[in-house]
Amino acid sequence: MISSSAADTNFVLDYTTVALVYKLTDAEKVLILNAGTGEDVIQAKRNNAQNITAVEQNPVLNSLLLNELAGDTDSIYYSKYVELVELSPRTFLQADSGTYDIIKLPMLGAFGGTSGTQAISEEYLLTVEAFELILNRLTEEGFVSVTSWLDYPYRNPLRILATITKALERKGINEPGEHIISIRSWSTITYLVKKTKLDSIDITATKKFSNELSFDPVILPGITSAERTKYNLLQDDEFFTYIDTLKSEGSEKFIEEYTFRVSATTDNKPYFSQFLKWKNLADIKEFFGSRSIPFFELGYLVVVLTLAQIIVISFVLIILPLFKLGWKGGSKWRTVLYFTGLGTGYMFIEIVLIQKFILYFGNPILSASAVISFMLICSGTGSYVSHNISGERNKLLLFIGAIISLLLLYMLILAPLLNVTIQLHTLLKAAISFLIIGLPAFLMGFPFPIGIKKLDRTNNKQQIPWAWGINGCFSVISAPLATIVSVELGFLAVFLLAAFAYGLTFVVSLQRA
Repeated sequence: MISSSAADTNFVLDYTTVALVYKLTDAEKVLILNAGTGEDVIQAKRNNAQNITAVEQNPVLNSLLLNELAGDTDSIYYSKYVELVELSPRTFLQADSGTYDIIKLPMLGAFGGTSGTQAISEEYLLTVEAFELILNRLTEEGFVSVTSWLDYPYRNPLRILATITKALERKGINEPGEHIISIRSWSTITYLVKKTKLDSIDITATKKFSNELSFDPVILPGITSAERTKYNLLQDDEFFTYIDTLKSEGSEKFIEEYTFRVSATTDNKPYFSQFLKWKNLADIKEFFGSRSIPFFELGYLVVVLTLAQIIVISFVLIILPLFKLGWKGGSKWRTVLYFTGLGTGYMFIEIVLIQKFILYFGNPILSASAVISFMLICSGTGSYVSHNISGERNKLLLFIGAIISLLLLYMLILAPLLNVTIQLHTLLKAAISFLIIGLPAFLMGFPFPIGIKKLDRTNNKQQIPWAWGINGCFSVISAPLATIVSVELGFLAVFLLAAFAYGLTFVVSLQRA
């Protein structure tokens, strides 16, 4: 916790790279995203900001700062200059229409590096789409400020630059180097992004600030190689080559060949902290040692290991005992494919909807609660209603075809629909979510009981336990598998694979028993 009163003329952040932005523009209106414990708010107030909006979605933290710990931050959130907004930063950006002189993002990474536990955490504030929104909220002379710890091997500083550059390109800016300033200390690097081109005043002020506090410019029009290492040497000066390449036309080739994943993150693949490339795993082990791998991507490796364990355990506990019952009746392959498709498709849809609605609700707990409960209620209702539906093949094909059609439609309209309504009240969003989730879930409740009914009416009753077991086995396997697919290929790929899984049941249903 940081108090501004303890040393009013020696505030610690004034001597870090994050202070540069206050030397380049008048900080009249400042937006602090993920305000945390309030140190960035204090710094903005010290630099004479007259209108500070602090966005922090953690209600427990906000309550502590407003009550028990208010004295430790000089009651900063009671200042007439500060407005505290308890909301997801990305949700705020999409709902807000104001403009700001400075928009400050939270620090990336951690001092000394991290263990990669956040590799599969969605970070919607660090996507190309998020930076496009941020640029829209800037005044003409305003700056976005984002700071990262300098990790090694280089990952965070490179990926945030790739994301910023891609956002600028989408805004029609083809020379990102004319809109980005970057300076570094021995441990941090700060990027400042401006909508309009940098001018001589910006360049002069940056050099003056860097020389006064012994920082080195990294990206600045007209700087020389010597200026980049005047005060702080790097153990690997290829960092500057990487930086220059990322803001040039050769960036795509570099991103493809670089050892780690540093491509721009998007809403389709919002895993900013996921850096591991499986094809380079052997090279990483050879260069850094096999014991270093968990420190790079522990979170992702846990999911992969979980998938491997689930495959083995589900086979042993679910499938293996079924062999005692024997496998009788005809059309065994149809039973396997039909119930595999249902189990896989259902879970793929559930997992991808949970991930998509995290952005919508701004909270993973609300997202998981809404998606799981709405899907269970609606698919359960569909299963209940299905007892009035005869097992005729045409009706079954109609239900499965409708599910596939909805999934393909959602691939096109779900993201725009959620973006348009994201600013609504939570209760209204819950109602909209119920309609969006409920329609396909209701239809998804029909194929399983109808399939069981068909087995019961034929000479394949002995396959009913197998149908339950196969469906259950692939349901549990599909949860971590869907996460891996979304990390590697994106949410749209998960939607497409879910449609393919139901397409498999459709093809099987075409065959006459």
